[in-house]
Amino acid sequence: MLKKFIRLYNERNNLDFERYSENNYILCNKILKTITFLPAKILSNLNISANLITLISYVLILLSCLFFVFGKLNIAIYTMILFILFDSLDGDIARLQVQKNSYGKVLDTFGADIFYLTIPFCISYYIYDYQQELSYLIDRKFLILVGFLISILIIFYRIIELRNRLLFIKDKNIEKTKKDIIKKNNNILIQIIKNETIRGNFFSEPGFVLNFSILLYFELFYYTYIYLIIILLYCLIRVIYLFFGSVYVYISSK
Repeated sequence: MLKKFIRLYNERNNLDFERYSENNYILCNKILKTITFLPAKILSNLNISANLITLISYVLILLSCLFFVFGKLNIAIYTMILFILFDSLDGDIARLQVQKNSYGKVLDTFGADIFYLTIPFCISYYIYDYQQELSYLIDRKFLILVGFLISILIIFYRIIELRNRLLFIKDKNIEKTKKDIIKKNNNILIQIIKNETIRGNFFSEPGFVLNFSILLYFELFYYTYIYLIIILLYCLIRVIYLFFGSVYVYISSK
């Protein structure tokens, strides 16, 4: 039994470099992939579709948002953790069932869009509406704006990035120009912005779920507010860099 368990674990970790890095250098993913590979194998053997698990994860996001809005903090946290668990599980099932189709990828992307569009705002709303005493330095109304802007900036970034990818596929000259510009202007700020380990641990779904869950569970609302401000600044810098960088690349490629 133990040998079979180890063999299944090794099979699950037989990944390309990018996926291996995501699973091993992003703490939340590291924890999840240690937990989900065996349930994924069982569900795969039962012919449970990865897309069904993805759809369930949508429901979990929306439930978590509702619980935050109605002040059910602990249930909201547990539901959010269940979402990221199912989000990890569907990928493992898809790989085990060799379901690498565009339909599944689109569903998974929609899940991320729903998460980014709702969770930051709902967390900020919970702190605004249910935690009356944070600090005299904090404008609670500004907290609502912070959560809203985080959601909008992340979605805006994803739209620009998607448009760029489509254009780069059609025009190889733009792609070459982009690589040349990045190589010439690869300063520390750009390296931080583009570092996927930093982003994954602090500024994307895995980091959000792990960090917000810890901060909110222990009722560290002031530090949650600070974390939201840091996320907002990071997202703002990232969007500005991508937007004006894209314009510069297009102009330079002509």
